[in-house]
Amino acid sequence: MTGGDRNWEKPNRTPRGIATVPVRFEALPIPEASARSLPLAGLWEVRASDPRLGGLSGLALDGHRLLAVTDDGAVIGLPKPGGGRLATFQDLPAGPGPPFWKKYRDSESLTRDPSGRGWWVGFEFQHSLYLFSHDFTRALHRVRFPQERWPPNESLEAVIGVGRWLLLVPETGQEVWFREADGAVSVYPLSGADGQHPADAVRLPDGRMLVLLRSVRPWGIANRLAWLKAGRGAFRLEPFAELPLGAFDNVEGVAAERGQAGGTRLWLVTDNDFSDRRRTLLIALDLPEATPASSRRP
Repeated sequence: MTGGDRNWEKPNRTPRGIATVPVRFEALPIPEASARSLPLAGLWEVRASDPRLGGLSGLALDGHRLLAVTDDGAVIGLPKPGGGRLATFQDLPAGPGPPFWKKYRDSESLTRDPSGRGWWVGFEFQHSLYLFSHDFTRALHRVRFPQERWPPNESLEAVIGVGRWLLLVPETGQEVWFREADGAVSVYPLSGADGQHPADAVRLPDGRMLVLLRSVRPWGIANRLAWLKAGRGAFRLEPFAELPLGAFDNVEGVAAERGQAGGTRLWLVTDNDFSDRRRTLLIALDLPEATPASSRRP
């Protein structure tokens, strides 16, 4: 969600070709974690010459690299710090409207297709899911959701694959959707958001499901981590930590992999709203191992 979305009716997007450019990771001091926060394993500011580096809003792992989608309809392949010096930029090949309007390319979530066909991307404003090929050169399938279901800019912030389902967490923080492989949809109530808004979600290697929560206040943004747990016919959020970042660092993407020493390594990215006054951060955070949790539906 960016300030540029206020100009919904103006052509405000320039389609661009595929590019490979150098990327720089500037290591930053790790803030002293408060009693409510988790210590970070790494913190970097990300810079590249391609203007599409900004608005990062969804994150996933693709082998040894990170994939991010942006508010402006691009997918970015990033090496991990120390793992390479080049990043790839390409526009998503389709969206829910003409490519010259940002509102038709506002991609907010990214997850691998549970059946291995490619990648699912969630679009805000038009409340749509697209399945793209592995190399993001073709759109394979499109799913549209009712326009009246959510406010224009508060829809598919989080999409993850769980078994044969896609689990969808809208930004409203009031419900969880399950979409079956055959297209059937079930909706369950969600509690525990308490005025906070889901920004992304991920299923950890040990089975737990984690949600990023965001609170926007006049004096800054609070970024929290919460467990997503299934109950009887419903889901609930259980916040457990606040990320010790800057006042206006807006964490909007999370991915997870097994840590080298056990546990889980989380990768997180911030959305800078394409503002020169905001940062694009990459964050590494290690969580301890836990007893595998069930990913069943409630």
